[in-house]
Amino acid sequence: MTPLARAICLAASTLLPLTAASAQAQPDLQLACDGGLASPLCRSVASVLAEAVGPVTLAPELAPGRTGLRLMTDSQGRDVLSAHIAWQTADGRHGTGPVLTLSVMDADLTPAMFDRFAVEMLRHSGLPL
Repeated sequence: MTPLARAICLAASTLLPLTAASAQAQPDLQLACDGGLASPLCRSVASVLAEAVGPVTLAPELAPGRTGLRLMTDSQGRDVLSAHIAWQTADGRHGTGPVLTLSVMDADLTPAMFDRFAVEMLRHSGLPL
């Protein structure tokens, strides 16, 4: 397992603790993203979530009464990205994580950077899963 994968698993396991029984009883987690899976950050968030909690269903909008999260991109360029996560639970709770910014100098954003950013976004989102 790569160091990045270990970090993702560790962050996800502390963020989203589920017992085997609750994971089996819970339907797939919904994920809605600006730009859908065409967005590299959406693919990274979906991957981190799937590794942490199991199947993730991509949806254009979150369904009422279902647990899910929406990845919202506030601004994006070749070398900068600002985004946040809004979430809801099946029992009606909801919240919004802080806007986080990823910025690099003299380079373009890479898939590995999106993966690390996804872990941090989820860690800071306040998801009560």
